[in-house]
Amino acid sequence: MPEIVLSNGLVARVDPVDFAAFGGHTWSHKKPTKPGDSGYAVRGVRIDGKMKVRSLQREIMDPPPDLRVIFLNHDSLDCRRANLRVVDIATANRHNRVRKDSETGVKGVKYHPASGSWQAVLTVYGKPQHVGCFGSKKDAIAAYEAERRRYFPDQPTASGSLRTVNRQSADTRARPDVTSSP
Repeated sequence: MPEIVLSNGLVARVDPVDFAAFGGHTWSHKKPTKPGDSGYAVRGVRIDGKMKVRSLQREIMDPPPDLRVIFLNHDSLDCRRANLRVVDIATANRHNRVRKDSETGVKGVKYHPASGSWQAVLTVYGKPQHVGCFGSKKDAIAAYEAERRRYFPDQPTASGSLRTVNRQSADTRARPDVTSSP
């Protein structure tokens, strides 16, 4: 698999046809803006006499300005065409992983300590849709996934909706479906 070496020594994986088209350019590494990101491969391009920053994934896929390029495996230095998809902004937002500060570690599910219930909420085109309140985390996840499949049947589960944050919650003792290790 061809790799484009970035200015700081990191590498971006590309398909052979894209290596032929873009491998001769000088690429830099744009530092990540969020924790957990790996940053992007970028280069400076002169457009209409002005310097613009172009990302490798946008150069490869060449989407219209109103569309986004997402990385299916969430690795922003894996710029193989099989890992890239051109989508609208709403689909790109749904593709986000579980937030690192999520108390439940599950996308679309939160715990209400006052009632002892788990709430599932699905965001549909920027508006939160209440799915329901449930007695267990497992039921809330199942309801969220069922509703997500109803609204977005073409979006695979691998988008991160079931991916859990790999960290220990500070308040596991009060939650009925959270187990703590001794």
